[in-house]
Amino acid sequence: MKNPSQTSLNNLLADMVHQVIAQELEKSKAGHCLRVSALPESVMQRLCADFNTNGFDAHVVMLLGPHQKSQAAWQVTATRLIELRNEEERPLLAFIPPGLKAAAEDSFDVSTFVEIRLGDVPRQLRYKLRDQLPANVQSLTDDVIRYLEQVEKIISNDDIVRYYLTILDNGSTDRWRSDLSIGFGARL
Repeated sequence: MKNPSQTSLNNLLADMVHQVIAQELEKSKAGHCLRVSALPESVMQRLCADFNTNGFDAHVVMLLGPHQKSQAAWQVTATRLIELRNEEERPLLAFIPPGLKAAAEDSFDVSTFVEIRLGDVPRQLRYKLRDQLPANVQSLTDDVIRYLEQVEKIISNDDIVRYYLTILDNGSTDRWRSDLSIGFGARL
């Protein structure tokens, strides 16, 4: 059995988050400042590159740490981020990697930039992947997940996303009838 790679999980996450962010950018007006700070850095890089090549009328940037060098025009220092914020000519979306320490952090915190809420993305991803399974496999996985959620209380949407992706990556055929619990180590 092949487990999903971190790359495939990140790609799936980036695709789902892209939709959420695109909707927020479409609603934003000039001078509106948004931020995303709750994603893996590799996902942020992919999204930032995507938004910069897809012609959105917004500044979409990724904040660099004090010792990092820019590899792309969308990678900016804290000083440049503040300049873009002050220009107010277009919406501004800043990706701020988790744990990043930069100068003037209060100039791009949640009092100045609205954090795009991504808390529902794992649940949305869970149901999107479930819908890709054949009906008979959906029914069986529902039983396993319901047991783990209600009785064991040891499962999160992130776990379920990995579980569904494992099934899909390995072929969601009838052979899964005997292997449904492998992803969680549960016994039916």
